[in-house]
Amino acid sequence: YRGGPPPDVSDLDPDEQLRELRADKERFMDLFKAERLALALMYLVAEAHESGASRPDVDALAQRLGLPGIAVARACGALEAAGMLATTEDGQLLPGRGLDAIRMGEVLDVARRHVSGRPHAASAAPAPIEALCREIDDAWRRTCGERTLRQMLDTGVKRRA
Repeated sequence: YRGGPPPDVSDLDPDEQLRELRADKERFMDLFKAERLALALMYLVAEAHESGASRPDVDALAQRLGLPGIAVARACGALEAAGMLATTEDGQLLPGRGLDAIRMGEVLDVARRHVSGRPHAASAAPAPIEALCREIDDAWRRTCGERTLRQMLDTGVKRRA
């Protein structure tokens, strides 16, 4: 059932139902982790850039976040393809554009596309669930859609002071 509408549950034996539930949980967790990772990467790269600290590379970020280097490299690649990160010749990372021009909502969109392979995964959910999901998306866009990376850094500096 990969990618299309889910099969009728009555058509699946209990073992297959369990496998499908686990796969759905993994896809959801992958998306959740990808969003957190993308936000963390952008924040850490911007923080180093602004503070004048040495620019991190993928390995340093992977170590800092306690994640496999391949996961960090793939997320950085997606952010770089979107123009949010840039890589120097020696592999160091820096913001791909001004911190005021990088919106957190854009970072989340890149993370979602990176996991799903398309802007928004197709859904066969009932209309009330689709309406709820639109409300949730609207809420996160109101909360962080226009918030910039600069604002996030400024918030972090105030909390440490």
